[in-house]
Amino acid sequence: MTPKEKNTDMTNELSRIPQSFTFDSNAIDRKFTSEAPIIRDIIVYVARMKMRNIWGEVSFTIDDFCNEFGHNRSNLQRTLKQFENVPNSMLPTIPGDTHTWDGLFEYALYRALNENIVISRKRGGVEEIESYQIIEKLYVNYKNKGASGKRERRTYTLKMANKLLENLIGEYFLIDYEDYRSLSSTQISSVGGYRNFYLYMSRMIATSRYKNEKQQNGNTDFTYIISVDELCNILNVNFSQPNDKKKHIKKTLNYLEKNLKNTPFFWQFVKQGKSYAYYVSFTFPHTTITFFNEKLKAVFINKLKESLKADYIKKDNPKFSSYEIYKASNDIVKDDFTEWFFNPENRESKENCFRKVYQQVYQMEYEHDIVSFDNLKLEK
Repeated sequence: MTPKEKNTDMTNELSRIPQSFTFDSNAIDRKFTSEAPIIRDIIVYVARMKMRNIWGEVSFTIDDFCNEFGHNRSNLQRTLKQFENVPNSMLPTIPGDTHTWDGLFEYALYRALNENIVISRKRGGVEEIESYQIIEKLYVNYKNKGASGKRERRTYTLKMANKLLENLIGEYFLIDYEDYRSLSSTQISSVGGYRNFYLYMSRMIATSRYKNEKQQNGNTDFTYIISVDELCNILNVNFSQPNDKKKHIKKTLNYLEKNLKNTPFFWQFVKQGKSYAYYVSFTFPHTTITFFNEKLKAVFINKLKESLKADYIKKDNPKFSSYEIYKASNDIVKDDFTEWFFNPENRESKENCFRKVYQQVYQMEYEHDIVSFDNLKLEK
């Protein structure tokens, strides 16, 4: 089923991801190496869950995570080789807790909590380098097994760092969540490369959509060209010979082209002014470009953000006029506002604002009991 044939009334399959991870496409792999595929999936998973439950907690078990992304639980829980037969001082532990975070899944969580990722991006000819925390808080609930006290089942409750949450309502790209999670391989490193490339595709599609809207080209298909070396970087593979690189890219892109159900694309090697074909040209049909568009959903979320900004300012300045609120909104500290925006405090008031903005944007009452961005329509 192509995007054109899908039901365009709802966008439950579309998820937002922070733009930063596509502008510096191998930042996660560069920092976290073997744990990168799991950390990437955690970011995508937690971002989706948060946008579905805006003012609620994000909690899940390793079984939930494995079922969602097709990972093998035993592989994710098995003690990593670097932690076998080593002194206790070399094991990943949290001060005050005797639990050892030595399996791939928990070690990924451990690193995402304790280590920042450095992301580089060029804006207006200037290279902007930022340090990102991924997980700000992590709560782990244990269920003991009998008298042995062995920790059998754990529920993880995560709070994503504010900078990433801020991106979800500001600087984001769209992916089809079902396509992302459908990419699979027996090798975790391979599936990590596939999914990293799919995140990069979101940037390609967004760029194509922007050009389409700016140039008003109607049903024109768009192309995006990238070098073989850069593509290998995104896929996180290292080959010394150009032919080996192209063979791997051909195999990978043929797999993706065949298996992505909601993100059709076409590709070919091109010369791009050189004597040999060492670039890849991607073509996105117009149906793909128009499918990755939240339309009124994006309008709603932006208006909700602006409306809640006014509430955020009035909580400390209840007598401010509309003009004073407008002026004060320019001086809001982003991190503080993001913390307040996603915080469950004053949830009833925020949900009332949600319903009011929905009425303004869609010209109808919000008809669901649960407040969620997933319940937003593309059109009236």
